[in-house]
Amino acid sequence: MRALVLDLETTVTDIGGKSDNTPFNPNNKLVSAHFAWLGQREVTHLVFYHNEKAIPDSSEPLEKALQEADMLIAHNAKFDVGWLNACGFTIPPKVRCTMVNEYILAKGQRAELSLKKVAERRNKAT
Repeated sequence: MRALVLDLETTVTDIGGKSDNTPFNPNNKLVSAHFAWLGQREVTHLVFYHNEKAIPDSSEPLEKALQEADMLIAHNAKFDVGWLNACGFTIPPKVRCTMVNEYILAKGQRAELSLKKVAERRNKAT
């Protein structure tokens, strides 16, 4: 099974003091994608929108990887899959969310679920 690990970064719009990072807000943009095959160290970094980058990277490497993947792994996968859908990318047949996994492993105890806090608990670099 080929599992693709993905993290997307987006812009955030302030609406009445609340942060909105959804793809449904026309002011928000997909900034970058960072992905690698599970078990491999080589990470691909693509930048689609940034003030310091006049020409965006091609989205083709991401689309190709998504088409080849049997599974997508992401922290807060509903966010990443929402953006992938909104941008017209292929979604692999299986999706796993590490945030949901952490919630389950906390066994009903309050635990910070941000990727940074999860990595710190598990002694991994973010």
